[in-house]
Amino acid sequence: MGGALRLPHRGKACRLTRAPVAVPPSISPPEGVLMAHPTVLPCLSVGERLDRLPVTPKHWRIFWLLTAGLFIDSTEIFLGGGVAAALLRDGWSTLELNAAFHSFTFLGMAIGALGCGILSDRYGRRFAFQFTLLIFGVASFAAAAAPSMGWIIAFRFIMGVGLGGELVVTYSTLTEFIPARLRGRFLALLVIFGGSTLFVASLMSYLVIPSFGWRPCFAAIGVAALLLWRVRSVMPESPRWLAENGRRAEAEAVTRDLEGPHYQPCVPAFELHAAQGARASFADLFRHGMAARTLATASISVAVNIALYSFTNWIPTFLVKQGSSITFSLGLSTLMTAGAPVGAAVAFFISDRFGRKPLIITGLILAALAGALYPTARSVEAAVTYGFLLNGLLYFLVAVGVTGYSAEVFPTACRLRGVGFVSMSARVAAMLCPYAVVPLFQWGGVAAVIGVVAAILFVVPVLVWRWCVEPTGLSLEVAASTTTDAALKPGLALAEDRIG
Repeated sequence: MGGALRLPHRGKACRLTRAPVAVPPSISPPEGVLMAHPTVLPCLSVGERLDRLPVTPKHWRIFWLLTAGLFIDSTEIFLGGGVAAALLRDGWSTLELNAAFHSFTFLGMAIGALGCGILSDRYGRRFAFQFTLLIFGVASFAAAAAPSMGWIIAFRFIMGVGLGGELVVTYSTLTEFIPARLRGRFLALLVIFGGSTLFVASLMSYLVIPSFGWRPCFAAIGVAALLLWRVRSVMPESPRWLAENGRRAEAEAVTRDLEGPHYQPCVPAFELHAAQGARASFADLFRHGMAARTLATASISVAVNIALYSFTNWIPTFLVKQGSSITFSLGLSTLMTAGAPVGAAVAFFISDRFGRKPLIITGLILAALAGALYPTARSVEAAVTYGFLLNGLLYFLVAVGVTGYSAEVFPTACRLRGVGFVSMSARVAAMLCPYAVVPLFQWGGVAAVIGVVAAILFVVPVLVWRWCVEPTGLSLEVAASTTTDAALKPGLALAEDRIG
């Protein structure tokens, strides 16, 4: 279409530039379209057209449909802590079987994350999130009827496959629809609802499990998942993915529908993106300077997941083993987890005001300090306070550095592969975590577990500072092709401008 893509060179951020295209003088563009001449229209990619839009009711519909899936899936994930404690109390399980329960969940999530990433890049975002939600819903019903701990672990593994895939595709799909200037806020808002499920799941465990047992929890989640699967069939496919895969007419149709009355005449540009998409592969994540970015991005998710699941999922079990009643332990855990939506809310207000990298580094260091303080608590009030702060900081990091960031820094053609690899790495770490948590707890109690978590959180900021790029305010296409050094300056400049 007469355009050319200038790749980054010697630390310079890439810019997508295309020559304007002449059209007959009879075409009169609306006021506000940037043009070199009254008879010239800009040549714009799908991504550029989506990024210049205001937020419309159609954006909000997509957001709520994705949020509903995330809410159901996240609630089920965090029900695991309460269910495992109840199984231990009822004699169905032991600490070792609880470790297997958590580990097989994360093994399923790791397989689901990577598998969904590959399927989504190959067959589309819409196919992937519907497929994973169906797997999850059916497996939830099966878990509710499980006759033994072995079957519970097996069905939990299958649920994990659906959970891992759903989480990967939800955040990545949202990034491909939302304008760049508001992407951080929308991702943080998604995490606010996802983070609130930590509190909802703890409250559900507190109210349901002591009186009715754990089976109704799985059954209710299964019903909700299958109902949403039917409702979410109206979701459109990502126009960025359609354009990358050469489905131009469909990409144009979805883009025009999203533009609605805000459409501005332009010449659609497809050829460059379609050609790049045809050459994309999983190996691209480790080529052309992407390897360091991929591994550093994965390190953020690994650290946060180790901290989140070592602390959140095991606190009820720790308290039960220390002699607390199941009702008291679940109630105390519920108060601590109320910090999760608060941390995500803080991210909502500042994620687009400051660079992602400074916020990620600051959040990791503060979370490490909060974790180090937790074992020093000498009262229930102090323990709840430190636990609240740690959960809040971890979900601040989920909003800024895990879900959103990883979906912003990979090219569209292999975005879900990249996010899938990052998520798989985090899930494998979380899967192995219980086998470290149990001996650590038996050796040194809660202090030993939290101490190791804090040490990990202190190390990762160095990797983030050196190798992660700064995507704040950039289009997905530009952020994905920006070098580490070039990306550092815009992030610092943005932070300085906001502070000033």
